[in-house]
Amino acid sequence: MWGLQPENCRVLTQPAREQALEEVQSARAEAEDTLLVYYAGHGVVHELSNELYLALPGTDPARLYTALRYQDVRDILLGAGIRARRKVVVLDCCWSGSRCTGRWPVAVSAGYRTSRAPSYSGRRPRPARRWPRPEPGTRRSPAN
Repeated sequence: MWGLQPENCRVLTQPAREQALEEVQSARAEAEDTLLVYYAGHGVVHELSNELYLALPGTDPARLYTALRYQDVRDILLGAGIRARRKVVVLDCCWSGSRCTGRWPVAVSAGYRTSRAPSYSGRRPRPARRWPRPEPGTRRSPAN
């Protein structure tokens, strides 16, 4: 993947919330130079707290505690004792641009080397929309 050594990459397909957090924690402990976390999926903003949640296979938009809270991932990556000099998070989901604040002011986007992260106006985003559930026996693809 991207010219990286396979032994340095972990691909999680259909992870549970706890598995995703454990893998980020494990990668954090092992990374020495650059730690890259790439998420592709649905982004949902909590209607009361305005926090970004990353949807996982079992996520119910009405019960966001079933999703992965982005702040939990961010806390792991910014915690004390990390050896990686560079931490890169790519969020390929709705509402990802609104999270580019604080210690990570630059966002990488397709077609550009780097671009300034869009400023978040502070307006409350629309409440999470419910996406249709897949038919029994089918799998949701990243494009859906």
